[in-house]
Amino acid sequence: MVTLLANPGQFEGKPIAVIGFYHESFEHSAIYLSREDFSNFITSNGFWVASKVPEPLNDHYVLLEGIFTAKSHGHLGQWQGMICGVSKAVSWGRDER
Repeated sequence: MVTLLANPGQFEGKPIAVIGFYHESFEHSAIYLSREDFSNFITSNGFWVASKVPEPLNDHYVLLEGIFTAKSHGHLGQWQGMICGVSKAVSWGRDER
């Protein structure tokens, strides 16, 4: 996730895998570097997710695999890029609250 945040242009149109904190709600579907980044709405540390992720993964740390684009920045253009075509979405870690 850190490498992708630091160099989004290098991954344009390529398959990627990231681990981060996922949140989905009305007009919001994004993966963040950490739960704290989500809580503080630090969109510069996240990516818009343009694919459906299973509801039980909402508000959990997840592993997402998909295709990355730095040309699109999600809802209102707030994120560093977008992950689409998610082919894998699974829970990651213990994710204690």
